[in-house]
Amino acid sequence: MPFCPKCRYEYTPEIVECPDCGSKLVAELPPESEQSSDGVNWVKLVALANDAQVQLTKGLLESSGIPVVVMPPIITWTGIYRPGTESDQSIYVPSSRAKEARRILARGGKG
Repeated sequence: MPFCPKCRYEYTPEIVECPDCGSKLVAELPPESEQSSDGVNWVKLVALANDAQVQLTKGLLESSGIPVVVMPPIITWTGIYRPGTESDQSIYVPSSRAKEARRILARGGKG
């Protein structure tokens, strides 16, 4: 399914251009990135559907010394959560630690 790289919405295969912003759709979304006021470049590591998963993942990363920011779910303009999209809580880590964080999650926290 194609995605808008700017709006980050998913569309049906026959759509080639975002009807909202006009951007050409891509096959895969680029990673999200945000820079904080202290100059840290945060990247979205994972989106999780429930608080238990969020707390487990956050604890696992923090116990390895990786700073974590959890962004709450966003309600769409319709007021409806969309599981698997922006309704999930997103875990961000510094871009300089993202590769290490992915390895930790892939191992399930095992040394």
